[in-house]
Amino acid sequence: MDCGIDSMPLQLERIIDALSNEIQLVTYTSVAQLGGYSYTEVVESMGSDLGACAYDPVHSRYIICYNDTLTDAWSRFTIAHELGHIFLGRHLDVGTDLLSRSCVSDAQYDEYEKEANAFARNLLSPAPLANTVVRHRSKDEASPDLEWAFFITSAATDMRYDCLKRDLRYCTADILQFLRSIRLEELPNCCADCGRAIPTGAEHCPS
Repeated sequence: MDCGIDSMPLQLERIIDALSNEIQLVTYTSVAQLGGYSYTEVVESMGSDLGACAYDPVHSRYIICYNDTLTDAWSRFTIAHELGHIFLGRHLDVGTDLLSRSCVSDAQYDEYEKEANAFARNLLSPAPLANTVVRHRSKDEASPDLEWAFFITSAATDMRYDCLKRDLRYCTADILQFLRSIRLEELPNCCADCGRAIPTGAEHCPS
C-alpha cells in the first residue's frame, strides 16, 4: 500500500491516516496531561526519551507515543522507527504489549533497534532516492542536501550516508519501479559538474 505517496519528504501523516484503525499517535505531552504525570515520569514509564510503542488489546490497535518536545525531524524518525517494530511484528514475537529492553535479552533488543532504524531510514529516505542526492560526494558535502531533501535529523543523515551502499543491495525491482514515480520536492539545484548545491539566486556554482 503506497498511501498515495508520490513525493519526498515523506508525508508520514498519510500512512498514519491510512492505518488509523490499527495505529494511534499520542504525544508525551498529552500522556503527561491526561495522567497528571511529570515529563520525567512519562520518559521513565516509556523507557525512552524519544518514544515507544504499545499494543492495546482492548481496542486491537497499536499506540505510538513520541516525545513532542523534540524537533519535528526527531518526531518523524521516532514514529517511523516505531512503525518498523509494528510492521516487523516484534510485539507478537516477544508476546508483550510494550516492547522494552526488560522483555528480551540486551543482544536481542539491540538487534530489534537496529532493524527498526533500518526500516525508518529506508521509509524516510529510500536508498535509491538518497543515492541521487549523494552524487558520489563525501559525507560532509552531501549531508546538508540529504537532511533538506528528506527532512531528517543530522544523526539520521549520517546513518543514511553510511548505510547507503548496503541498503541499495537489498532494493528489489518492485521497489525501484515504485520509487521512479517519487519526486524529490526539496532537492536543491545542484551543479552538474561537482554536485554541490547552488544557493537560491546564485548564477554560478560556489565551487
